Amino acid sequence: MRSAYRGCVLSFALGVGLFLVGCGGPGGAGRPEPYSDPYFTRVMTSGHAAFERGDIARAAELYQRARVRAERADRDDWLLASAYNAALAHHLLGDSARAREGLSTAQTAALALDDPAVDVRLLFAELEWNDQRVDAAWALLEGLMDASLTRPHRVQVHSLRALIALDTGDVEQARQEIAAAEHQLRRSTAWRLRARVAEVNGRIAWREAASAQAAAHFDDEAYYYQQDGRFEDRARAQLRAAEAHLAADDPMTAVDRYLRAARHFAAGDEQVLALQSARSALTGLERVEDEAWRSAQIERVLQLKEKLKQVPVPDV
Repeated sequence: MRSAYRGCVLSFALGVGLFLVGCGGPGGAGRPEPYSDPYFTRVMTSGHAAFERGDIARAAELYQRARVRAERADRDDWLLASAYNAALAHHLLGDSARAREGLSTAQTAALALDDPAVDVRLLFAELEWNDQRVDAAWALLEGLMDASLTRPHRVQVHSLRALIALDTGDVEQARQEIAAAEHQLRRSTAWRLRARVAEVNGRIAWREAASAQAAAHFDDEAYYYQQDGRFEDRARAQLRAAEAHLAADDPMTAVDRYLRAARHFAAGDEQVLALQSARSALTGLERVEDEAWRSAQIERVLQLKEKLKQVPVPDV
């Protein structure tokens, strides 16, 4: 159960320059004059909107357009934001080569601006980890630990270190890292970061075969994404929770989570994921002994079938 680094979108905002959405602080990469390039601003804003609604392919296209504009204008501050954003989108689309190329461009722009480019280095660490270069990923994160970081960035660094530690079998190190992340989040309502920490806690519990504990953490993750209005991420968290509830011998809760996820995916026009979630719910129903409750849930799947028009409902 491995997760991709969602990252923080670097934003060129009207009149306020460069800042980090969801990462809690100024980017420090220069302050372009407000409205100095309406085209660049419009394309970046459209890219952010596409990213937020989950249309990552469209976001990547728009950020690439903004990058071309930044290169033609010879603006390193704009180039840092647009190249990084495009790299993040390509990473989420699974295109590691284009993500690395975009990050290299962003890093060059950051050096010209004398900007620490924490998000660029974080995403580089994620790419190294995904490509099984664990030592390189860890070294990048070690370098960030010596930097002057905002609390949100520290949460991300510790969370990624926890995942890498978990991936290499060092559960105790993972616990220490996620505890450090939680310490940075005290009294915070940064829902996305809280969701990230809850997910990592769930993965740690899952590794230790503490299924009920993992389910509780994944349920928390889903709640935090709901608070942030990120319903597709919430649905993915509900799938993790469903799997953990099923492993904890709680099939009724598991079925509920599968069907909630299916409805969210259906609402977001993710029909394949909705279908897969519905099928998982039907599998979970095989372990439910309460016939009346079981029949009611089958009715929920049939209603979903009607919505999707082509969800097969096998006999259970």
